[in-house]
Amino acid sequence: MNTIVNDLKEKWEALKAENPHLRIRNAAEKLGVSEAELLLTNVGEEVTVLKPEFANILTEVEKLGKVMALTRNDECVHERKGTYLNGDFSSPHAQLFVGEDIDLRIFMNHWKFAFAVVEGEALRLAPEGYAKKIDPSKVVNVLEDASEKRLPIMVFVGNRGIIQIHTGEVKKTMWHQQWFNVMDPDFNLHLDVTKIAEAWIVKKPTEDGEVTAIEVFNNEGEFIVQFFGKRKPGIPELQEWKDLVASLEQ
Repeated sequence: MNTIVNDLKEKWEALKAENPHLRIRNAAEKLGVSEAELLLTNVGEEVTVLKPEFANILTEVEKLGKVMALTRNDECVHERKGTYLNGDFSSPHAQLFVGEDIDLRIFMNHWKFAFAVVEGEALRLAPEGYAKKIDPSKVVNVLEDASEKRLPIMVFVGNRGIIQIHTGEVKKTMWHQQWFNVMDPDFNLHLDVTKIAEAWIVKKPTEDGEVTAIEVFNNEGEFIVQFFGKRKPGIPELQEWKDLVASLEQ
């Protein structure tokens, strides 16, 4: 990383520390640079520069399912949640997505850059109210409180090849050195708390209302573990889980 980029990265980190809820566009304005220049300070860490093959990128977005499309100018921000459907890139003048939720007219001749942002950085860039950073030590509270209250939860742990999910209560919790453990007859969890870099409360819109997750990351911005209250499609989120999550913000 050259000196200019490194200097900008340090200034942005300092600005985020002073104002954790500052959006990237406003940060760029304060620092006198573009949003793209700020993203470039994290290339190789949490940001990847994509080839400017915009039609190919947008065609793949449908596979992500329900997402948020955000378009803004200096005076107004438009956010719409839904699935990208019925993409039409046949015209050289304007491209389309025409769905009940996501409805876009795109003029790609004005597009210059494309970036992929990994989850941790995406959370920092999320609109206010959708993601809140909490003290990493509170991750242990999730399991301890769920155990104490006999609250059924969902625990997701995975890697590139597989994700495994526990749904139900956690009962016996205990420490062993830096590891916090669940030691139940049919479910064991071993969490090295020294490897936790960040923890976030994340609100996700669904057809059954808002669902809240606790998402935990390592220093590389990769998922360590994810927690939800126990639920199934068609069933709203448990109030007891909402109360537990609210206690983590205190």
